[in-house]
Amino acid sequence: MNFHRLIQSTCIAAATWLGLGSQAAVTNVFLRAGVTTNTMPDGRAVVMWGFAREDSATGTSGVISVPGPAIQLPPGSWDLSVSVNNQLPEPVTLMIPNQSGMMGDPVRVSGRIRSFTHETAPGAVGVYEFPGLKAGTFLYHSATHPAVQVPMGLFGEMTLLAGFNQAYTNAPVHAVEASFIFSEVDPDLHDAVASGNYGPGLAMSSTLGSKPQYFFINGVAYTPGMETNSSQHVRLPDSIAYTGQVLFRFLNAGIQYHTPVLSGFHLDYRAEDGRFSPYSKVLHSQMMAPLKTMDGYWSAGAPGSRQGTFALFDRNLGLANGAGNPGGMVAYVEVGSGGGAGPEEVNVAPTLAAVADQTVNELVPLNLVLQASDSNTPAQPLTFSLDVGAPLGATISESGGFSWTPSEGQGPGTYPITVIVTDSGVPALSAQLTFNVTVNEVNSAPVLAAISNRSLVAGQTLAVTNSATDADLPANALVYSLGAAPAGATLTAEGILSWTPTMSQLGTNVFNVVVADSGVPSLSATQSFQVVVAPYQTNTVNSTGPIVFQSFGNASDYPRNITISGALSRVQDVTITLNQLSHPRPRDLDVLLVGPSGVAVLLMSDCGGSNSLTFGQSRTLTFSASATTSLSTSAIVNGTYLPTDLAGDPDTFSSPAPTSGWTSNLNTLGDTTANGVWKLYIRDNVAGPNGFAGLLSGGVRLTVRSKP
Repeated sequence: MNFHRLIQSTCIAAATWLGLGSQAAVTNVFLRAGVTTNTMPDGRAVVMWGFAREDSATGTSGVISVPGPAIQLPPGSWDLSVSVNNQLPEPVTLMIPNQSGMMGDPVRVSGRIRSFTHETAPGAVGVYEFPGLKAGTFLYHSATHPAVQVPMGLFGEMTLLAGFNQAYTNAPVHAVEASFIFSEVDPDLHDAVASGNYGPGLAMSSTLGSKPQYFFINGVAYTPGMETNSSQHVRLPDSIAYTGQVLFRFLNAGIQYHTPVLSGFHLDYRAEDGRFSPYSKVLHSQMMAPLKTMDGYWSAGAPGSRQGTFALFDRNLGLANGAGNPGGMVAYVEVGSGGGAGPEEVNVAPTLAAVADQTVNELVPLNLVLQASDSNTPAQPLTFSLDVGAPLGATISESGGFSWTPSEGQGPGTYPITVIVTDSGVPALSAQLTFNVTVNEVNSAPVLAAISNRSLVAGQTLAVTNSATDADLPANALVYSLGAAPAGATLTAEGILSWTPTMSQLGTNVFNVVVADSGVPSLSATQSFQVVVAPYQTNTVNSTGPIVFQSFGNASDYPRNITISGALSRVQDVTITLNQLSHPRPRDLDVLLVGPSGVAVLLMSDCGGSNSLTFGQSRTLTFSASATTSLSTSAIVNGTYLPTDLAGDPDTFSSPAPTSGWTSNLNTLGDTTANGVWKLYIRDNVAGPNGFAGLLSGGVRLTVRSKP
């Protein structure tokens, strides 16, 4: 980490350093959790988890770092919203101890708490809200399995100023500030997590025996020669050597205690864990527990007493780089060696290039790149933001990329947009400009829902309720009409289509439904669908169970019940098939079909003579009113026949079959009720030898064609 950039960043008091700026007093911050590999001072590569700063909730251009990027908020930033894009293989969360977050319910696994608030699953984006922020120094970190995820690197600094260069209400005003985050790395823990060998029963089952081997301040470990390398020092302005308060923010992101010491000096410790004390506590050192924060002030002493390079280290001796020594938690603060602007340097506000007023249609993106310049030498980094009152959906990146797609509800209208650019000087200065965006109303065509193809029978009524939407605000009035359509079809202005086809409209009929809006100009949408009209509806039921005939009397199923459902109301015609009939003397069989309305048809009686149908000679007989052949006393063969009642033995049926009133004409079933239970009665009317006499092994197939 470049310590010089760190100290300059922390001096900014009027800009939001993460996210898209502040609107309506809410600062939006976008973080991405991901994997990175850091090389330790001794050359060992260690897989770590960290956070990256992004410009949007789903951005991926940021660089994963440990610690994560600092969230540094200016005065007045009282509400914070942090979006976390989780690109790690397990859930993460985010919390800021001692801030009032809107915490979700803890997540438990096997009865034990895994996360202290609602989780963000791998590949998902979670939002964590912190309303009513308190000023001070705080550590943000993952609240999911923190004994693992914090040491893995999911932590960073969050600060909020109470006033200009004032860390807390009633705190001393400081001229400059610097942050120091203490952390450790146990490479064995990192290797176990990265390889999936951490957890119960695995190579490393917990962090109780964790043994950190590397020690860092702000993610950097001491290496020999650092004390003479100014590029790796925390460099303070030359004027601090003589005057002004310096605020040191200390944060412990490790699992061990650490004690920061500024060699040769005492600090006035005035705050712990974001709580300010009105009383001075001047100490050479003060111990920090894990996840603790402290604020100490370095005051001016004798003239020039703070000029030079001073070591800041951990008195708890986190001073090793693996097997190497010296190393670890040692940093250097440099004052008076060219480490900043002298007292004569005056910060100059940046300048924003003019932006012409813009005109855009609603739902069309407007993208601009704003330009600004800084006359300081060297030029300072500039950060863009939008002032409160920018239209909903408008955003600007820190580098000046403005983007807005006006919604349907935002046109027509004219919107003033104020852009602010802020430099990183001390004090931070800004410039702003306002330009207008005129949004034109544009009529959008309505959307008509697709209409599925249909099938029905002549005489049956088709009813379709069409559905259409209009995205315009306010919504346009919609009127339906028919384009191409068969004769007799009607469509109301509200979209209800009705049609009853006739026998002359059999086949495929095409409909075009049109819906038009009341916009200017009027726009429309069309949907086409087809309706196939058949003369009749066909319903077939296979009742496959065998029917056994006794040597005399009723068959085993008496009757065989066959249920027709879903047909139209009236019978057009009926066809029935007896599958695989065998009997030693077919003329003894009488077969009667009774419809749901009670109309009965005698299908066969006294047919086939004494010509035996053995089991190897079974026959399949179909009875239809359209057949041209009747059965006779001759041997029965497979075929389609008219119902046949030959003279011979009396035709008698026992209850519950009707005992009379039947015909031998299937047409008598026409126009009777189609749906319901159809009954087939089979009886051997001539006494013969006792025992088994015959079989209908393939059961019965009944086909009913129906009409409305």
